[in-house]
Amino acid sequence: MNIVLIGMPGCGKTTLGGLLASELGREFFDSDEEIERRAGRAIPEMFAAEGEDYFRTLETACIEALLGKDGIVLSVGGGAVERNAKLLQKGFVIHIDREIDEILKTLAPGTRPLLEGGAREKLESLHARRAEMYARCRHARIENNGGINAALDAAKGVLP
Repeated sequence: MNIVLIGMPGCGKTTLGGLLASELGREFFDSDEEIERRAGRAIPEMFAAEGEDYFRTLETACIEALLGKDGIVLSVGGGAVERNAKLLQKGFVIHIDREIDEILKTLAPGTRPLLEGGAREKLESLHARRAEMYARCRHARIENNGGINAALDAAKGVLP
Protein backbone atom coordinates (compact mmCIF):
# COMPACT_ATOMS: atom_id res chain seq x y z
CA MET A 1 0.00 0.00 0.00
CA ASN A 2 1.17 3.52 -0.75
CA ILE A 3 1.81 5.93 2.12
CA VAL A 4 0.63 9.52 1.56
CA LEU A 5 1.80 12.43 3.72
CA ILE A 6 -0.46 15.47 4.03
CA GLY A 7 -0.26 18.65 6.09
CA MET A 8 0.37 22.36 6.09
CA PRO A 9 3.17 23.92 4.04
CA GLY A 10 6.40 23.59 6.03
CA CYS A 11 5.16 20.81 8.33
CA GLY A 12 7.96 18.46 7.25
CA LYS A 13 6.25 16.24 4.66
CA THR A 14 9.17 16.13 2.24
CA THR A 15 11.88 15.63 4.86
CA LEU A 16 9.88 13.02 6.74
CA GLY A 17 8.79 11.33 3.52
CA GLY A 18 12.35 10.84 2.34
CA LEU A 19 13.42 9.44 5.70
CA LEU A 20 10.39 7.18 5.99
CA ALA A 21 10.87 5.81 2.47
CA SER A 22 14.53 5.11 3.21
CA GLU A 23 13.69 3.31 6.47
CA LEU A 24 11.03 1.20 4.75
CA GLY A 25 13.02 0.53 1.58
CA ARG A 26 10.45 2.28 -0.59
CA GLU A 27 10.61 4.80 -3.40
CA PHE A 28 9.87 8.40 -2.40
CA PHE A 29 8.09 11.07 -4.42
CA ASP A 30 7.22 14.67 -3.61
CA SER A 31 4.31 15.79 -5.79
CA ASP A 32 5.47 19.43 -5.86
CA GLU A 33 8.96 18.40 -7.04
CA GLU A 34 7.43 16.08 -9.62
CA ILE A 35 5.13 18.82 -10.93
CA GLU A 36 8.10 21.17 -11.32
CA ARG A 37 10.10 18.46 -13.10
CA ARG A 38 7.26 17.71 -15.51
CA ALA A 39 6.44 21.39 -16.18
CA GLY A 40 10.08 22.46 -16.43
CA ARG A 41 9.61 25.42 -14.10
CA ALA A 42 9.07 26.36 -10.48
CA ILE A 43 5.67 26.40 -8.80
CA PRO A 44 5.87 30.15 -7.95
CA GLU A 45 6.34 30.81 -11.69
CA MET A 46 3.25 28.73 -12.50
CA PHE A 47 1.18 30.59 -9.90
CA ALA A 48 2.35 33.96 -11.24
CA ALA A 49 1.79 33.14 -14.92
CA GLU A 50 -1.29 30.88 -14.92
CA GLY A 51 -2.73 31.02 -11.42
CA GLU A 52 -3.68 28.51 -8.76
CA ASP A 53 -6.34 26.69 -10.84
CA TYR A 54 -3.76 25.79 -13.47
CA PHE A 55 -1.40 24.47 -10.80
CA ARG A 56 -4.14 22.45 -9.07
CA THR A 57 -5.03 20.77 -12.38
CA LEU A 58 -1.39 19.72 -12.83
CA GLU A 59 -1.29 18.62 -9.20
CA THR A 60 -4.29 16.30 -9.58
CA ALA A 61 -2.85 14.68 -12.72
CA CYS A 62 0.53 14.22 -11.04
CA ILE A 63 -0.92 12.69 -7.85
CA GLU A 64 -3.11 10.35 -9.87
CA ALA A 65 -0.11 9.14 -11.88
CA LEU A 66 2.07 8.68 -8.80
CA LEU A 67 -0.62 6.79 -6.91
CA GLY A 68 -0.79 4.41 -9.86
CA LYS A 69 2.51 3.05 -8.57
CA ASP A 70 2.58 0.53 -5.74
CA GLY A 71 4.36 0.74 -2.41
CA ILE A 72 5.63 4.32 -2.61
CA VAL A 73 5.82 7.10 -0.04
CA LEU A 74 4.25 10.27 -1.45
CA SER A 75 4.42 13.76 0.02
CA VAL A 76 1.81 16.12 -1.41
CA GLY A 77 1.43 19.88 -1.30
CA GLY A 78 -0.48 21.40 1.60
CA GLY A 79 -3.50 22.24 -0.53
CA ALA A 80 -3.79 18.86 -2.27
CA VAL A 81 -6.60 17.84 0.11
CA GLU A 82 -8.82 20.62 -1.20
CA ARG A 83 -9.42 18.87 -4.53
CA ASN A 84 -7.95 15.42 -4.09
CA ALA A 85 -9.07 13.98 -0.75
CA LYS A 86 -10.68 10.85 -2.24
CA LEU A 87 -7.75 10.33 -4.59
CA LEU A 88 -5.25 10.59 -1.74
CA GLN A 89 -7.12 7.91 0.18
CA LYS A 90 -5.92 5.34 -2.36
CA GLY A 91 -3.01 5.15 0.07
CA PHE A 92 -2.58 5.18 3.83
CA VAL A 93 -2.82 8.89 4.65
CA ILE A 94 -0.73 10.32 7.49
CA HIS A 95 -1.47 13.90 8.52
CA ILE A 96 1.65 15.65 9.81
CA ASP A 97 0.53 18.34 12.22
CA ARG A 98 2.95 21.09 13.23
CA GLU A 99 2.51 24.28 15.22
CA ILE A 100 2.57 27.46 13.15
CA ASP A 101 5.50 28.86 15.16
CA GLU A 102 7.52 25.77 14.26
CA ILE A 103 6.57 26.07 10.59
CA LEU A 104 7.62 29.72 10.48
CA LYS A 105 11.11 28.80 11.76
CA THR A 106 11.81 26.71 8.67
CA LEU A 107 10.01 28.37 5.74
CA ALA A 108 12.32 29.71 3.07
CA PRO A 109 11.16 33.09 1.65
CA GLY A 110 9.75 33.03 -1.88
CA THR A 111 9.07 29.28 -1.97
CA ARG A 112 5.39 29.27 -0.98
CA PRO A 113 3.22 31.39 -3.31
CA LEU A 114 0.15 31.22 -1.08
CA LEU A 115 2.11 32.60 1.88
CA GLU A 116 3.62 35.68 0.26
CA GLY A 117 3.01 38.93 2.14
CA GLY A 118 2.24 37.91 5.72
CA ALA A 119 3.17 34.30 6.32
CA ARG A 120 1.75 34.00 9.85
CA GLU A 121 -1.65 35.40 8.96
CA LYS A 122 -1.85 33.37 5.78
CA LEU A 123 -0.75 30.18 7.54
CA GLU A 124 -3.41 30.72 10.20
CA SER A 125 -6.04 31.31 7.51
CA LEU A 126 -4.97 28.23 5.52
CA HIS A 127 -4.95 26.14 8.68
CA ALA A 128 -8.46 27.27 9.58
CA ARG A 129 -9.66 26.43 6.07
CA ARG A 130 -7.89 23.07 5.77
CA ALA A 131 -7.93 21.59 9.29
CA GLU A 132 -11.25 19.80 8.79
CA MET A 133 -10.16 18.57 5.35
CA TYR A 134 -7.00 17.07 6.82
CA ALA A 135 -9.05 15.43 9.58
CA ARG A 136 -11.51 13.88 7.12
CA CYS A 137 -8.81 12.67 4.72
CA ARG A 138 -6.34 11.10 7.15
CA HIS A 139 -6.05 7.58 8.47
CA ALA A 140 -3.60 8.71 11.17
CA ARG A 141 -2.24 11.95 12.64
CA ILE A 142 1.24 12.60 14.00
CA GLU A 143 2.95 15.72 15.33
CA ASN A 144 6.21 17.19 14.12
CA ASN A 145 7.03 19.67 16.89
CA GLY A 146 9.78 17.76 18.69
CA GLY A 147 12.30 17.00 15.97
CA ILE A 148 12.28 14.94 12.80
CA ASN A 149 13.44 11.72 14.50
CA ALA A 150 10.47 11.81 16.88
CA ALA A 151 8.15 12.42 13.91
CA LEU A 152 9.74 9.53 12.01
CA ASP A 153 9.20 7.19 14.96
CA ALA A 154 5.60 8.40 15.25
CA ALA A 155 4.98 7.81 11.53
CA LYS A 156 6.38 4.28 11.69
CA GLY A 157 4.24 3.67 14.75
CA VAL A 158 0.95 4.44 13.00
CA LEU A 159 1.53 2.33 9.91
CA PRO A 160 -0.78 -0.67 9.47
